Amino acid sequence: MFCEKCGNEIIEGNKFCTKCGAPVPANEQPAQAPAAETPVVDNQAPANTEVVTEPVSQEVQTPAVENAQQQPVIPTAPQNPAYNVNNQTIPTAPVTSVSKPPKKPMSKKAKMAIIFSSIGAGILAIILVVLFFLIIPKATKIDPKDYIKVDFDESNRYEGQAAAIVSIDYEEIIDKYSKNPNIYKVYDILEHCDLSAKVIKADDATPNSIDTTKYDYYYDTSINCKVYNISSGDTIEVTLTWDKDQDSLNEIKRYEKNAKISFDKSDKTFNISVEKELEKDLITLEESVDVDLFGYIKNHALLKTVGTKSNLSLVLSDFTFDQGNYTFTFSADDYNKLKITDSDNNEVGYTYINYYVDSDKVKPGENTDISIYDENISGTNIFFSETKKTVVIPDYVPLTADKAKENLSMIKKKFEDSTTYCDDVKILDIYFLEGTKDSKYENGICVTYSYKSSFGDSTYYNSITYLDTYFTDKELKYQTYDSGWSSSKKAEMEKDNKWLSDYKNTKIN
Repeated sequence: MFCEKCGNEIIEGNKFCTKCGAPVPANEQPAQAPAAETPVVDNQAPANTEVVTEPVSQEVQTPAVENAQQQPVIPTAPQNPAYNVNNQTIPTAPVTSVSKPPKKPMSKKAKMAIIFSSIGAGILAIILVVLFFLIIPKATKIDPKDYIKVDFDESNRYEGQAAAIVSIDYEEIIDKYSKNPNIYKVYDILEHCDLSAKVIKADDATPNSIDTTKYDYYYDTSINCKVYNISSGDTIEVTLTWDKDQDSLNEIKRYEKNAKISFDKSDKTFNISVEKELEKDLITLEESVDVDLFGYIKNHALLKTVGTKSNLSLVLSDFTFDQGNYTFTFSADDYNKLKITDSDNNEVGYTYINYYVDSDKVKPGENTDISIYDENISGTNIFFSETKKTVVIPDYVPLTADKAKENLSMIKKKFEDSTTYCDDVKILDIYFLEGTKDSKYENGICVTYSYKSSFGDSTYYNSITYLDTYFTDKELKYQTYDSGWSSSKKAEMEKDNKWLSDYKNTKIN
């Protein structure tokens, strides 16, 4: 039979289970125990030899059977202090089974609380990972790109003409890491970083003027690049390039170790929006007055070649023009000064035009340079599109009688300046003298006149001859002159004047 509680096989005749101690019901019929295997006794074995048999399921030793007959082996129960198998004693404290009360089901609210707590813990873990891998490293690694500064020139903040200095703001780096006693080593590190910049124009995306200069700030370590002709819609393209030679790399590494900092030393090119930089600094670019000075001079043929073949000169005629709210006035007599006045006729600035060429180098058809000293009139929004221009020396036009006749007023003015020592001077005739290929002078102008003697009322006649003459916009100029000889008779004076006799003369007054 088998125990109803634990299923253990119960030996026939036992009143309690040898495994769990449960009592065997009295009305249960005993089950037939399976036959036990008996050991086979060797007939040749000595009579006094003990034969030990071992049941399959129990380790039980049985006494030897003298007559070698098979005897059933009854397995013994394990010794349990709670009961005695042989005497079938009831245990003093039988084992009883105690069932646990059923668990109360979890509420939906509690389940949701657990779910949301798990999600919150996951999000917090992700944030901590991001902070560790992204923010914390930046506290010790410096990227020069993050410290680029654009300083606009205060004296030049006009559309299309603005200038700015692009640099690495090492002072900001020092301020940020001021607690580091060796942060000043940033100067030595930046000495190995080259900065260059160029302006990409918004209209045609072509680079404008570039001027990269390494200034002597803080041990020659500050790299600055100055760019010009900036408009608010332009872009500044900045390039950072680090030294790659081994000596430089070793030096950078040593300085970084000393200062306990690290630089991002990768070469990079990036763009800076001019508009955003202006907004950041609260700057507005004003409209400029762009003056094409050399274009005006060319269009009005103001540059001229004058003189004679043996003595040519390059001259710039005086001129005045208005642009914007300004008036531009040039005067050759005032040391070639270009004066600028505002609408109230107040002078706001000036510059000088240089066009001088030695007379022996004035060759019509060849090139020469004309220039001005300033690109911008300081304190104004006036800008010249060019400060230097290569021009062609104009052709020389010989003086003619008709041209001389057109300038009689200049001839008379020159004559008056030459005869201030005489009284009651009167011009008689004015002649244009035209030389030949064999003549010493190319042309001349002869003026005959009469005057009164300062010692009496007598009238005298004389002439003054200007040789190799030409006209500017204001006056008659000449290479030399002859004052002649006075005579009491006009005919004698004219006869003695060799210029009238040696040159073809034409009366023009």
